[in-house]
Parts: sequence; C-alpha cells; structure tokens
Amino acid sequence: MDWTPERIKALRERLDLTQSAFADALGLSRTASVSDLETGRTSATGTLARLLDAISSHGPSVGRATSEDPAARLDAAAAEIQAIAQTMRTASATV
Repeated sequence: MDWTPERIKALRERLDLTQSAFADALGLSRTASVSDLETGRTSATGTLARLLDAISSHGPSVGRATSEDPAARLDAAAAEIQAIAQTMRTASATV
C-alpha cells in the first residue's frame, strides 16, 4: 500500500498520537522523522511501510483505549504499535 504524507498523518491523528509519541511507538530516532514523512520530505518504504500497513490493518481498535485520560490513551496506542512491531520483527527473523 502506498503511504502518502496525507495517509500517514491521518493514521497518526486517528490514533490520537503526537508526532513525538508516534515516532517513539514506531521506533524512529527523532520526531522530525514523522514530520518529514507527513510533509513528503521522506517516504515510508520497506519495514516502515509494512509496519504502517500492519497498524492500519488492525482497524480502529488500535489506540482506542477505554480510558478518558489522554496519557493513558497515548500509552495504550504506543504499546499496541510496539507489540505489532515486535510481532513483525519476530516473524521476519523466522523467515
């Protein structure tokens, strides 16, 4: 799936994550990476594109913690994304 800047930003916003929290959850080294992705300065390819596909395919449940506390929702979304990333790493190591 092609990850345009608009789709990346829409996914992050759907998850209700800041750029910094999204960068941390994705394992990116700096917040500017998310900004670069959302403005088209950098493209999501390879592993990052596959990770975005996996997060997106989990539908609206990712990041939708039942808590009204924004910090709890951010933590839940980040934990879910990190679990997806770990599953992908484990699966690719066994191939």
